[in-house]
Amino acid sequence: MRQRKTFFQEWIKTWWLVELSAMFVSCSLVVTLCLVLWHYDGKPVPSLSIGGFGHTNTITLAAIVSLLITLSVAASLAAVQASISQLKWQWYYSGHSGNDVTSTASRPLCDLDTLDSASRGFTGSVMLLFRMRFAPLGASFGAFLVILQLAIAPMTQQSVHQITRQVTVDNDVFNNSAVVTTRQEWTQQHNNAVVNGIPFGYQSLGSNLKGAIPYGLFANSTLGINNTAPMCSTGNCVFPDYQTLAVCSSSANVSSHVVRTDKSGEELSCILGQFCISNGDINAVANITTAASSKQTSRDSYKSGSSPVPFNFSSVAFAETNNAGTIGDFYILYQNFDADAQHGNVYAAVEFRLAWCVQTFTTHVVNTTVITNRHIDVNTNFTLRGAYISNTVNGTVFNVDKIAHYSLQRYLWLLLTGRAWFNADNSISVDSAEIDVLAGQFGVTHDPSLSTGTQSEFMARLARIMDNVAISMTNTIRSPGDTVATGSAYVPVSFIKVNWGLIIAPVAFTILCLVFLLGVVMSGRSRHGDLKPPVWRSGMMASLRGLDPQLHRTFGGMMAADAMDEAAQNVYVHLSRDGNVWWLQIDAAKSGKGLPMLSDAEHDGLECGPDSKEPVERRLSATASAV
Repeated sequence: MRQRKTFFQEWIKTWWLVELSAMFVSCSLVVTLCLVLWHYDGKPVPSLSIGGFGHTNTITLAAIVSLLITLSVAASLAAVQASISQLKWQWYYSGHSGNDVTSTASRPLCDLDTLDSASRGFTGSVMLLFRMRFAPLGASFGAFLVILQLAIAPMTQQSVHQITRQVTVDNDVFNNSAVVTTRQEWTQQHNNAVVNGIPFGYQSLGSNLKGAIPYGLFANSTLGINNTAPMCSTGNCVFPDYQTLAVCSSSANVSSHVVRTDKSGEELSCILGQFCISNGDINAVANITTAASSKQTSRDSYKSGSSPVPFNFSSVAFAETNNAGTIGDFYILYQNFDADAQHGNVYAAVEFRLAWCVQTFTTHVVNTTVITNRHIDVNTNFTLRGAYISNTVNGTVFNVDKIAHYSLQRYLWLLLTGRAWFNADNSISVDSAEIDVLAGQFGVTHDPSLSTGTQSEFMARLARIMDNVAISMTNTIRSPGDTVATGSAYVPVSFIKVNWGLIIAPVAFTILCLVFLLGVVMSGRSRHGDLKPPVWRSGMMASLRGLDPQLHRTFGGMMAADAMDEAAQNVYVHLSRDGNVWWLQIDAAKSGKGLPMLSDAEHDGLECGPDSKEPVERRLSATASAV
């Protein structure tokens, strides 16, 4: 004997408890999804671990989103499919009151199969929209939801993506994570040694600084020299603008100041009347001379006990040359091959200068690539203050030991003063390799790529070389530095970014499914004597017991699927109620001609099957009694 059905079992069978529960679960999952995304939006990508079987596994946020939306869509889809199943019965029922009333909502029997297929998945839903042309609006809307659910999960997963941001590193964790050396004071140890003609009384220059000057001269002027590299432990750093003691260069075209003069019958081309080259000496094509007067340089005797003496410079282009910070000021008088010897100057001239300056830098490191920019505005206002040549910028004092400064002046003068000339065999001779580099920028060279060019091109070449020299010298005095500029080190961190516009998709889908289910529930309620079909959904028992005997005999038994489908197109049926029993009855008036029809008497005595002798109604009654 079967157990008596519980209250919940009754509601599951005769009402929408399962479907409403499914929609409650679906809505809860969507709310959970939104709360999870809201919690992690704008935060670092979480690392969620789950343990099991002795192992720890990591589950990603994307996996959680996928799980939540998949379960939500599945729950909503279950309610929608059950609703479509119920609507197929309402499709054959127009709505009327009373007993033994034949419905006028006669529909092709094949619609029953189409609607039932739509309740089972994507393919059936597409066929419903294609075959029935949106005729049952409610069921068509449900079929649309079944199709739409395929796009919900991908759209939801696309709403969550990762963006990379640079996050500042805690300096307490990484000491000196972003520093760059700077210099506020430069000096060299006094050795009282003669180096490269530097007399006693001058300090010896260190080999690193002596090597920095030719290194800048001989470097590739096209590529240039990098500035002092910072220490960046993470490979991504940003530094505020910082200042350091540096060497700056400048150059100018002073050809307009070349004056042709005659001294003791010799025609000369001179700058300031004292730095000259003979126009008659056609072999001399370049003469590089310092702007310091010979009187001053001759005072630096090479005898023991000589005192360091600063150079006094004379400049045409740079008014600040006469201040204490000038390291060297030079003129290059070179043969102007394009000049008209009768009317124009045979020689042209440029002036270049190296001086101490306070340089402002901007540095940042991106993926280990260092990018340093030097600001154009520099401060070269150095003055002699006791034992130092000093400059105060923004309250910070920058000092250069004057003895070291005087030694550097003389070393630079000895290194960069000289001549380049053509020999009788048209070859070129130079006083030094350094002179060869400088003269070569003005066409006095064996390098075909430098042998020609305009005056602007000559000047650009010289500017790049002197810039390299200045950077090389600056890097040397900053390595090591006596101070540091501290920046911020960053590490790339992945953050969660939620596209809330795409989250509308699962929210809207769930709401539509809920509205659809509630609409079907409300449409099935009996009102004002209008008895609606009970909740059958897609139950097989309703299909088997609901076939009117005449419909069964007319439609025939089971055949091939295509044959049954073709026959069902010509059979019209409607749903009617006879007491507590509902029948799916044939509409003889609308059904196709040639189909076998039974009289009422034949219908009353119709057998259920080929071997049955018992009328259908009596057999149904007996079956009910047995149950």
